[in-house]
Amino acid sequence: MTTIRDVRPEIRRRYYQASWGAGPEQGRYQGATLDEYVALKRIEFPQATPESAVRTAAADGRPDLAKATTKATFPLPLPDLNEDDMEALSDKHESIFVQKSGALDLDKTIGKKRPRILTCYRNALSGWKALARGDRWLQLHFVQCKTSEKAALAPVLPVGMLRVEMCDDATASLLVASVEATELSVAHERPLDLTAAPARRLQTLAVSADPLSGVRGLKARKLRVLMLGSIASFDEVVELVAANAATLEVLELSVEAPFGPERLPPLPRLRRLGIPSFEALREPWLDFAVDRATFGVRFGGLSSAAAGQPADPGKSAASGQGGTKGRASARKRGGAAAEVRLESWEGHVAPERIAASRALLERAAKELAALGAKATAAQQKKVLQRCVEGLNELDAAEGHFIQTLEAENLSEAIDALAAGTKLKQRVDVADAWRDW
Repeated sequence: MTTIRDVRPEIRRRYYQASWGAGPEQGRYQGATLDEYVALKRIEFPQATPESAVRTAAADGRPDLAKATTKATFPLPLPDLNEDDMEALSDKHESIFVQKSGALDLDKTIGKKRPRILTCYRNALSGWKALARGDRWLQLHFVQCKTSEKAALAPVLPVGMLRVEMCDDATASLLVASVEATELSVAHERPLDLTAAPARRLQTLAVSADPLSGVRGLKARKLRVLMLGSIASFDEVVELVAANAATLEVLELSVEAPFGPERLPPLPRLRRLGIPSFEALREPWLDFAVDRATFGVRFGGLSSAAAGQPADPGKSAASGQGGTKGRASARKRGGAAAEVRLESWEGHVAPERIAASRALLERAAKELAALGAKATAAQQKKVLQRCVEGLNELDAAEGHFIQTLEAENLSEAIDALAAGTKLKQRVDVADAWRDW
């Protein structure tokens, strides 16, 4: 069973130096054997297999590995409840999916049904008490919803997974305080306080807000996955990390104030660690990463405040935030993939997934520009098709991370590319090829 432990120390150091930004990007995998290359690739892409990894070898500066084979086996990736899993659950259990935007009374929608899965998309919600009538929910999923109700439900609802994506403050706060979930995933662009969150059942906690607070008092003791951003300092989470040190398998933190590796307790089951790149502490963290061969370390970019940039929760749709005005302006300019920078993914989508998605969009933009004004519609269509199919491959290799909000952002980005082409259809262009 090949793991990061089997990668030679000098190869690990070269990889970590390059991923930090302290070495040439193209030299990240220099000198690695195929087995070492795959093990390192799985730090960034946990779902990667030898077959999928060799397809990217040439782009990573290792064309010599493109036709290599291996008999080595690699550990199964960490369990990830993705969209395919949810479709399988939907086939077995009654579910309600509301995609039509507008006012939605949950009391009338649920009625006398006994659903196990509920998904609401862009709704103004009321009648929250109806949630208590269902059997134990397998999943509650709310995307860009809002509500005028503020009182938390009592008693709290036991739920398998709760996902809250880009909802208003009232919806996010109500759900966080009302649901006792095994897996809690929240992507919020504004301040969010977790003080009232029931945490006894939690095994996965993945929350991003701007900023995130109330972490100190959480009573979770069974966490396997902890991903938080952005928090002011490691002091906010030190007790939570220590209380779950024996069970944590994934720890990813977006922290404003620098902290050194000595602050971490022993984490015997850890398989992946992600932290910002604190330049003043580069050498201690690089040494730590090389010495800890039982898990991989991902060094992310600085948070906006740490990088000296203003944290602006009101980003436009041209930055991947949604909204018709920004979307229209991006399409009007045409061909500018950089206008959709996927910033709304930051904090709840892994940095390498954002970078890989952005790279595919930027490559398509460059190819379209290189074709020039004399390009035929067929040539331009081929470029867009390659881009979408590349996103399909990335999504499949990464456990299907492209979900509702991400799919909408990517579709907008492809449409922005198509706006400056000769294609007859320049809206919802990705639908012809996308698997997400």
